Amino acid sequence: MSFLDHPQTIKRKNAYFAALNSHRGFLSYFPSLFASYNKYIIKGGPGCGKSTLMKKIAQTAEEKELDVTRYYCSSDTDSLDAVVIPSLKTVVLDGTPPHATEPTCPGAVDSLVNLTAFWNPADLQIHAEEIQHLSQSISLSYRRVYLLMAAVYEIENAIAIATESVFDQKRAETIIHRFLEKHRIKEEKAPCVITQPASAFGVKGYVHLKSYETQAQTVIQVKDRVVYSEYFFKLLKGILFQNKISFYESIRPVDEKTESIFLPQSSLLFTRLVGEEHCDGMINLDRMLPERGKGALTSHKTLLREIDSLCLSAQTLLSEIGKQHDELESYYMKATDYTALNQYSEELIASLFIS
Repeated sequence: MSFLDHPQTIKRKNAYFAALNSHRGFLSYFPSLFASYNKYIIKGGPGCGKSTLMKKIAQTAEEKELDVTRYYCSSDTDSLDAVVIPSLKTVVLDGTPPHATEPTCPGAVDSLVNLTAFWNPADLQIHAEEIQHLSQSISLSYRRVYLLMAAVYEIENAIAIATESVFDQKRAETIIHRFLEKHRIKEEKAPCVITQPASAFGVKGYVHLKSYETQAQTVIQVKDRVVYSEYFFKLLKGILFQNKISFYESIRPVDEKTESIFLPQSSLLFTRLVGEEHCDGMINLDRMLPERGKGALTSHKTLLREIDSLCLSAQTLLSEIGKQHDELESYYMKATDYTALNQYSEELIASLFIS
């Protein structure tokens, strides 16, 4: 593979994504990732300060020497979708569509943060036609993006049907068990599995946050030229389940294939991404093919090029969506009273960190 194994990489500590653009449309992991936290749910339109407020909250928490996990927006990877402060058992999140979130026991457990109070509806109504046109255009473009991603997924399935039967499963299982023994991975009393993506495909392109890599003491690259990594990761997950071992799974955007598996017990990371600066070993899956399977490396080159072409078309569409979203934001920004919003934000932040 080429495009899907070569994202832009960004080093960010404790930074992930809580949603993905994929072949099934928009996928949100908000319910599973944030279920155990008290929630501050921000409501507001584009450009009204949701991400800025979360960035200020995260910065304040770190100034108070509290651990923070940031979840970036899968569409605009410079913006935040959520901030988790574990010691406060609190998450502050963007509760607007497409990851709409409503409070449980409002006021008693979860709290609403209403930023719509700081815009002037009359200013927005003047530009109602332009706002509606941009919103509809963005929605239509996303539908086209998801159709392109669905085409990628179907091509990968076609390759999988032709290649899975020749993959040397026994050899792969042997390698996995050797790694688990070498790193002294033991059965756990209460193992947990958490899906927490580290990559996203949005208006800024295909981006990977290297948070798992910075946590890992050992990084193992799982390398192949077709789709055999998925077979390997299926085996790895099955063995980890069977042996009651906790792990984090990073799902790749577009096709929802496993991108990496991180074992916190030993800080061991298996990743399919290439070109890692810090890599302690490699599992070359091309070597696990019998002679009759090596023909797949040649016969599927055309299909692999088609996957890259579809991904590049999706990237072009997403870039256009980004420009339209910026224009949409401009209307809301002009209608927002930032003086009042900033005062409200300061009061909210102060209330969050009362000792």
